[in-house]
Amino acid sequence: MNAERLGLALGVMVRSVPYLLGAFADVTEAARARGLERRLGARLTPVVVRAVGFAQATGEALDARGLGQPASRMGP
Repeated sequence: MNAERLGLALGVMVRSVPYLLGAFADVTEAARARGLERRLGARLTPVVVRAVGFAQATGEALDARGLGQPASRMGP
């Protein structure tokens, strides 16, 4: 793995941590409002769904910029 890809991977990871912490806080608050604060599944499932959506959106954004493509598929 070259330095640019490593830097991109670390940058995406660092960017996703606050998003996931915020998602967990939002979901925990919503579960508490519904009286489900003791049920792990009521908190974990929505966070996983949000994480997958965030990963897909990030992947689409990177793909739109041509990142992650083999060198032969990239333009001049």
